[in-house]
Amino acid sequence: MYAISAAAEDIPKMLEAVPVEFPLYADPNRPTIKAWGVADPTQDIAVPATFIVDTDGKVRYRHVGENMQDRAVMDDVLTVLRYLGDG
Repeated sequence: MYAISAAAEDIPKMLEAVPVEFPLYADPNRPTIKAWGVADPTQDIAVPATFIVDTDGKVRYRHVGENMQDRAVMDDVLTVLRYLGDG
């Protein structure tokens, strides 16, 4: 698992708010945000997006929010992760 933030200075704040054990990366020039098609057209940030990619590189789950409140449903994410874990 990985998480990406636009600004490196946001990472410590994110870890303080939600301590996680997977790597957090900065994407200051936005190549990753642009490549995955999640750039917010009205701001220089990404919309909320969640992707689950299996070990073969196949996207198994994709949720791209239409606004900052539109986020992936955690039960859906966990269902996919459990399914992949059983496979």
